[in-house]
Amino acid sequence: MKIKEFIGSRLALHVVSVFVLLCGAQGAAFGQGHGGGPGGTVGGGGGGDISGGAGVSIRSSSTPSARRNVRRGTRRRPPATASNTTRPQQPTGPSADDLNKQGDALFQAKQYDRAAEIYQRLVRVTPDDSEAWFDLGNALYNAERYQEAVPAYQKATQLDPQWELAHYYLGDAYHALKRYREAASSYIDAVKIKPDYQEALRALGSTLNELEMYTDAIPILNKAVSLNPNDDDAQFSLGNSYYNSKQYAQSIGPYQQAARISPKWATAHWYLADAYYNVGRKQEALKEYIQAGDLYTEAKRFEEGRKVYQMALQINPESGDAQLGMGNTYYNDGDYASSIQYYQSAARVSPRWATAHWYLGDAYFNLRRYEQAADAYERAAQLQPNNAEIRYMRGRTFVALGNRQGAMAEYNVLRTLDADKANKLYAMINNQQEEENHPVRMKAHK
Repeated sequence: MKIKEFIGSRLALHVVSVFVLLCGAQGAAFGQGHGGGPGGTVGGGGGGDISGGAGVSIRSSSTPSARRNVRRGTRRRPPATASNTTRPQQPTGPSADDLNKQGDALFQAKQYDRAAEIYQRLVRVTPDDSEAWFDLGNALYNAERYQEAVPAYQKATQLDPQWELAHYYLGDAYHALKRYREAASSYIDAVKIKPDYQEALRALGSTLNELEMYTDAIPILNKAVSLNPNDDDAQFSLGNSYYNSKQYAQSIGPYQQAARISPKWATAHWYLADAYYNVGRKQEALKEYIQAGDLYTEAKRFEEGRKVYQMALQINPESGDAQLGMGNTYYNDGDYASSIQYYQSAARVSPRWATAHWYLGDAYFNLRRYEQAADAYERAAQLQPNNAEIRYMRGRTFVALGNRQGAMAEYNVLRTLDADKANKLYAMINNQQEEENHPVRMKAHK
């Protein structure tokens, strides 16, 4: 048997043993069929089976760094043994306690490389102290020195085999190195020690997703969410497990929970939209794609925003919200010319939507196409005559066109709507103030 096949079979047996531990005899049929989609790229995210083709985009789970920024758990001393009850005497230099305090202070100050140097000195002084090795692993992990963190965590687990947290953190170090099988084995060791270890169960399920063992991950992640229903990562990973095993209907609930717990998580909304689409709930999919696009735009992740708005437009090319959102991704990225066609489309499909005309005016203004900007602002002002921002931009356009009379008319209207904007416009009319940049365009649903 090849080494890789041997490791794979051992991992499958480990997973079965965990399932039996969690669920009893019901785990007899567990592990049959590791349902991965035939296409897609691990970690690529999004897209789903929206085109109706055979392929399903593979859903990657969150990484350990996303789950936790600080690699430090509850401190504890190793069990007393003949080898660790007595510390070696130090003829010179700081004591073990002093080194421990120095390392802790540097760690808390987030000076992880320096903390690692101190903890390395500490483990030379107290080589049988599992906590010292554990602290060294934490410092190296936070310094993103994952390869070096592995042996430190391994030593901690060797010295204290029943310390579930050390096994868990060792798994995270392997995960950061994309050594997913070894990560899964470490997480399994943690769960064997503590069967209700929710974080380790979540990490194990997420890692099984990385290994495309989706059906195996499902019961593990179901256990994780039962222990903590408000764990958004666990809910999201469970949704991925169902989705990647083509159980689209079952993926909806976990994705909904992830989006509920973390409403600003754009990718949760995106994946929920894909699930809705694949079960024929297209209007709900449309809403979630637009929500995801808005959130990506707000986070200045414009390429991802365009992808999901495009999916929305595949469902309904006449969606004014999706057209406006697409325009915003280009406008906020400084590509005013490309934004125009989408703002025009939004204004065409929703002719009484003032915001569409307003944003179209802004795009023209930034391209110094002032006559077209004036026309767009005029229409927007007709629809929302008391919108101070529209009146202000219309006044600025008149200034750029050299139309003092038109600019003063907007100034007089602004005096009753927004005194600050009125004063700014008046200064521009009299050449006393430089032009200012436009604000970032976010969502503006009807």
